[in-house]
Amino acid sequence: MKAVFTLKSISLLFISLIVAILAFLIFPSVVSTLPTSIVIMYLTIGLRLWSPRLSVTSYISEENVVFGEKATVCISVKSDKQGTVTIYDIPPATVKVEGEIIEKHLILEKSSLEMKYYVKPLTIGKHVWGNLIVLFEDPNGFFKYIYEYDSPRTLNVLAPKIAISETKIATVELITSFTPVFSYTKPYSPGDDLRRIVYKSVLSLGGLSVKMFSNEEKSIIHLQRELKFATFLNEKASIKTISIAKYVIYNLLIRLSKMKSSLALNGVKIRSFEDVEKGFESKADLAEEYDVAFATPDFLREKIGIKCKLFFIIPDYPDHYELLKQLSLPTNFIIYAPKNSKIITIENLDQAVRKIFEDLMYAKGHLV
Repeated sequence: MKAVFTLKSISLLFISLIVAILAFLIFPSVVSTLPTSIVIMYLTIGLRLWSPRLSVTSYISEENVVFGEKATVCISVKSDKQGTVTIYDIPPATVKVEGEIIEKHLILEKSSLEMKYYVKPLTIGKHVWGNLIVLFEDPNGFFKYIYEYDSPRTLNVLAPKIAISETKIATVELITSFTPVFSYTKPYSPGDDLRRIVYKSVLSLGGLSVKMFSNEEKSIIHLQRELKFATFLNEKASIKTISIAKYVIYNLLIRLSKMKSSLALNGVKIRSFEDVEKGFESKADLAEEYDVAFATPDFLREKIGIKCKLFFIIPDYPDHYELLKQLSLPTNFIIYAPKNSKIITIENLDQAVRKIFEDLMYAKGHLV
């Protein structure tokens, strides 16, 4: 616990000193210093007397959740004294916060301040919360007490059960002619190639006829439908930025698992959620052309020649982005994007996933 004087108490002390100096100049006497002495004594004794006894409880209501589900974080602070309590929670950079992680309220003696917010995990695996900070200020606003609690909380995020099969193959039956030789004619039937109609039969009372050829073969063509993703993230990219990229790819994987398509990330075939981690460990080949590239601004400045159909630029978010934002502190984003690229922001991640998916389906209409 750290006890400090507030700006209000420092101002009171400064004013009392000014008054004491002026009083001593007018009436040079020890009595003129009594007001200042009383203020100093009050602040010194009050700093100790107003020190509260706090009881803090913090937990996550769900021990395990499936990726895509939300979890609830609950915090309760009880004080034996009346005062203003402020709670600052510090969630991990691997979750997206929905709600306020800062709560401030005046509470009565032996009462509690309850706080609740929701998180949506960005990645699969274990998410660990750090310390919890609680500030207590006396009703008069002279003293402030700062408590930092070691409050470890863990949330396990499981991979959803989806059917991710091997690379799906589409077959298309095509007719290929090799040195066509006229064989015979036959009456026209629906489905025959109109280009083979014997033009003289148009005037014939017997109806239309079409030419048939020999040396005609049918061949089966296999079309592999694979989407290529790549990550071009700066080596110093924050955990928050990397988690956002994983979140988008996880969600696209869930959507694409229902389509006739396979997915590769940085050259690694993705057949499970574990493969996504392997893909992140690999490096994209700059010589390849990709369907979607997830990139940070600094990397793009160095690698302008990346060949990709859809660019999604992820600003390098600080790990404590939510706390900085709610405290109205600068986050120092640097946004840089090639022409016609798209921007992902943490506020509209789900809309970004939907937009990427729609663009992919539009670009590869045969996948729908």
